[in-house]
Amino acid sequence: MKIFNSRLLKNTIYLYVLSFSTQLLYLITIPYQTRVLGAQNYGYIGFAVSLMSYVQLILDFGFIYQVQKVLRYIEMIRNICLNYLRLLQYTN
Repeated sequence: MKIFNSRLLKNTIYLYVLSFSTQLLYLITIPYQTRVLGAQNYGYIGFAVSLMSYVQLILDFGFIYQVQKVLRYIEMIRNICLNYLRLLQYTN
């Protein structure tokens, strides 16, 4: 099978390596951050990150919803244009 030589397998492995290395780096840097920043400042940063995550969630939902709506209208306009061209082709 060509699964082992495929780009899909390579990309999957790269994504796993990226995910595990990110988690490992996070676990290594947490003690350093808490020692340098202190408990209170580290808490402020955690609170700010959580607020940013909520805002990003809201913005992403709104953006994705709007893009889907625009794509739906583009597809509708495309179908109307194709039907019009077919109609012109049959009338000539």
